[in-house]
Amino acid sequence: MDNLFDGLVMKRQLHAGLLIVALFNPAVTSCGAAEPAGKKSALPAPFTAAEFQTHAAFLSSDELAGRAPGSDGARKASTYIIERLTEYGYKPLAESGSWFQEFPLRIASGKTTGRNILAVMPGRGNLKEQAVIVTAHYDHLEVALDGEDGDDRIFNGADDNASGVAALLIVAKGLAAARDSLPESHRTLIVASFDAEEQGLIGSQNYVKKPLWPLDQTAAVINFDSMGRLRMGKVFASDAETNPFLAQVARDAARTRGIIADTNVGGHGRSDHAVFIERGIPAMHFFTGAHSDYHQVTDEADRLNFDGGATIAWIGFEVAKQAMLRPGRIEFRKLNPKYDVTLALNLIKAFGIVPVVNAQEGRYPQILYVLPNSLAAKHGFKSGDQITAVNGLQIKRVEDALNVFQQLSFDDGMRFSILRAGEKAVANIPATVFEELSGPKSKRLADGRYQVQFHYQAAPQVKAVYLAGEFNGWKPMGHRMDGPGPGGLFTTQLELKPGVYEYKFVVEGTDWKADPKNLYQIGKYNNSVLWVGPRDQ
Repeated sequence: MDNLFDGLVMKRQLHAGLLIVALFNPAVTSCGAAEPAGKKSALPAPFTAAEFQTHAAFLSSDELAGRAPGSDGARKASTYIIERLTEYGYKPLAESGSWFQEFPLRIASGKTTGRNILAVMPGRGNLKEQAVIVTAHYDHLEVALDGEDGDDRIFNGADDNASGVAALLIVAKGLAAARDSLPESHRTLIVASFDAEEQGLIGSQNYVKKPLWPLDQTAAVINFDSMGRLRMGKVFASDAETNPFLAQVARDAARTRGIIADTNVGGHGRSDHAVFIERGIPAMHFFTGAHSDYHQVTDEADRLNFDGGATIAWIGFEVAKQAMLRPGRIEFRKLNPKYDVTLALNLIKAFGIVPVVNAQEGRYPQILYVLPNSLAAKHGFKSGDQITAVNGLQIKRVEDALNVFQQLSFDDGMRFSILRAGEKAVANIPATVFEELSGPKSKRLADGRYQVQFHYQAAPQVKAVYLAGEFNGWKPMGHRMDGPGPGGLFTTQLELKPGVYEYKFVVEGTDWKADPKNLYQIGKYNNSVLWVGPRDQ
């Protein structure tokens, strides 16, 4: 089972958006019609459905055959992008005059060369040495080798990510047109279309390892990935709270268009902006939710919401413009761990549930299979169940499951409302089940600090286990735990001030382990998370 869930998390198998979406794949619905949002004044050019459609339709056409790195289709896509940027007045970022940053790459068909596209519009005044990056990856997948004659074998990638590149080009055009009206002092704009995102963010990883603009002078990153299917009036600006000011800009801009920008969600590794967050650079990712066409040949342009895509592009334009103009430093803020999607993933693993992936009918999170003797099986879940609410909190669309989990407390247990073969049912998981899954226990002391008890069950041959975390500078051998006791148990206690701490156990001083009794794990390294004191602080 671990291999199954590890595979589900991998970007090649899941959508670039929320990991929770990978677990709870959403409804198969038509997304071609624009969302009703009341009468709004038309957005100015270039933020039109027609322009969005023109870009997205070409980039996802059969002529480009999926835009796999190194392919003829990828070369046609890059030529198209560069031609548009040239028309808008952009120049290559590289001092050599090349539009490309190349890197070696291995894909399923063999070795090739990946090519990031990097363009620049210089800033002015005392902010010009800092840059704002707007980005969208242009690669997708190779043509399928198997299938019957006449079958569609082209992974066109209309939503993932012709939609994002369409938004990128519209934003680039809009900002170029607005440049003369910008104040005398504004940041440089870098337009980046990374390659090999589908292989694991390889293009963006290559950029941050060999940046063409200093990372310490990179102020913010706005990423468009799979944002072409606006529905139910909501777009996700995930990780936006890495800078509260820019998050507020996104929410305010969306509100003027009658839609909601959800800026709370976050978590590691969904798309190219994540590599910048790892380096302390504020970033956000515009995304409209997963769907059953993800990484299928059915991800075609006629399923996009062109009006919605143009509207989201305008929201991104407003964020990028304000980032370019914001005086002073755009500060990075670490995300609150309770909004990290990894918690939902860990819950599903702990329950013993295999979710439906790329085949769901209906709008609710749906269970493909319940493992025998698992927590889910013991508490009444069945294969095929659809979850409609948890503890009375309704799930109106699949992505809402993340916001629901953020509001839950293990201390309350969980009551699941279920739709089973068209009939309503209920499954209860009592609070006692979670006692061994919620991490170290703490007790408040008279001075306001908390005494926290840590436990780690090691293999019989282990002689030493250490505790490392933010409370001791992550020193791998900074705090040796008592033990081994009976059954290889190691224990220790710390007195900590109220706050949120990441930590790990270090077996024999070298082998870093997350706390297996703590479902709260976040980030690239799956660090365990400890809340000391009130969780809403």
